[in-house]
Amino acid sequence: MRDGRGRLLLGALLAVLVAGSILGFQQRRVATVRFDRFTLPAFDAYAYVAMAEEPAVFTLAPWGYRLLTPAAARALPGHSAGGYRYLTAAALLAASVLLFVLLRRLGADTLPALLGVAVFAVSAPAKEALALRFLVEPVTVALFVAFLLALETGAGTGRLALLLALGTLSKEAFLAFAPAVAFARWRGLGARRALATALLAAAPAVAGAVALRRLWQPHLALAPAPPGMEALRVVLGAWRDWLPALALFGLTPVALLAVLTPGGRALLGRHGYALAVALLLPFAAGVYVSRGEASHFFTADVHRLLIYAVPLLVALASCVPRWLSPEAVAPRAPHPAAEIAAFVAAAAVAGAPLLLVDPYRRLDLGGPRDGPYVMGFCRETLRAARRLARGEEVAFDASRQRFAWGVSDPSELHRLRWFLREGWGERAHYGQGDMVMAQGRAELVLPARPPRDLAVDLSFDVPRPLTVFFSMEGRALDQASLVAGPQEVSLRLPAAAQRRGDNLLVLAADPGLRLRALRYRPL
Repeated sequence: MRDGRGRLLLGALLAVLVAGSILGFQQRRVATVRFDRFTLPAFDAYAYVAMAEEPAVFTLAPWGYRLLTPAAARALPGHSAGGYRYLTAAALLAASVLLFVLLRRLGADTLPALLGVAVFAVSAPAKEALALRFLVEPVTVALFVAFLLALETGAGTGRLALLLALGTLSKEAFLAFAPAVAFARWRGLGARRALATALLAAAPAVAGAVALRRLWQPHLALAPAPPGMEALRVVLGAWRDWLPALALFGLTPVALLAVLTPGGRALLGRHGYALAVALLLPFAAGVYVSRGEASHFFTADVHRLLIYAVPLLVALASCVPRWLSPEAVAPRAPHPAAEIAAFVAAAAVAGAPLLLVDPYRRLDLGGPRDGPYVMGFCRETLRAARRLARGEEVAFDASRQRFAWGVSDPSELHRLRWFLREGWGERAHYGQGDMVMAQGRAELVLPARPPRDLAVDLSFDVPRPLTVFFSMEGRALDQASLVAGPQEVSLRLPAAAQRRGDNLLVLAADPGLRLRALRYRPL
């Protein structure tokens, strides 16, 4: 027994060396662009960096519910964007070592298992994760491989529940793997007991996910799924783009040959469901929904989200030369105290976010995927709220508040006109000219954390005599009759008229009114 554990430990150290070398080489190959807190590779990266800067405050759905990775990046030394780099490398290394242990548990010798680790580390999805490095996939795939290993080693319900709770907190799609418990335990426990085990293991994760969405930002409904046939049409229309990525440089076709071997069929019997979910996940996530209709398919999602399928494809491909002997493992008699403790820990993991998150009510930032705007809006609203809470004023001037993505220096994101919402023209937040009401109703954002009595000073250029009506949350506040020319208006915003979060100060007036400056002053 000691010799077996010693060989496994030595093999795990070799796996660290192999995976670390390959991942380090991959990192040097993809590190062609320097990313920081302002310049990031993709929309998801902006959302996740904004989350890591203050994980307790919501960003936008569904990214805002994926708390585990941003919170871990926040806990690391340095700024939040830098934390992702180390977290991504560490998580991929952990997934590689867990894959080595899984392959050894399935009957592979040390060398074939190390080869499987090398294939995972050199795969296109792993390279994509290193290139983007501001994603939740590395941590989630490490938890997924740990989940597969727990199934293969006969882990009890408590440990499975803990892994499902952690995985769901990392990414809600992890819940789709919960039925894999029933498929893996079907022969050992029988249909009813296997299904009951799966339901019990998934209960904390399901309860936590539902409660988080019902109690935290319940006003932000997730976008409805597109009609099945419409989504299928969009996906099939892009088949020339995603089919080569699905092949994974030949790994997928070789893995499919495993159905011709007894070991491959046994492995598919236990984990075929999990593999199907892992292969379908990129297509479900890659369909872009606009106004309730599927309009575009992001092929890049296939490249990165196939990372969940790679561990199982590696195991299946190892069955073709008969390097594996994946016999079913009967669940061991669990230690009652240990399983109860693990189940309690799963319930704590699932319920902890409800106690730790900030009830700050965030405006809906959905719609077109505009990463700099999302990050700038989240960052600057919280900064303004902190200044107001300290009794400081927050002022904006049209001559200084100018930022256009792709034109301005990214480090000047604080000049974004984040306080302009609807009614100021298309993409008013990137405006560099006058701030002009384009409609008869225009909105200004006021962050409150917490609400307090404020004075609002507005400087206008009035094109002709008109009356402006001010309201907030449907509550009329004041009105001002203005004559043509420069005009100053001050009004009082009582704390009772605000909520903890992003408030909207609504102006109702004839279009053409120009806002030159805006100032919030605590009273």
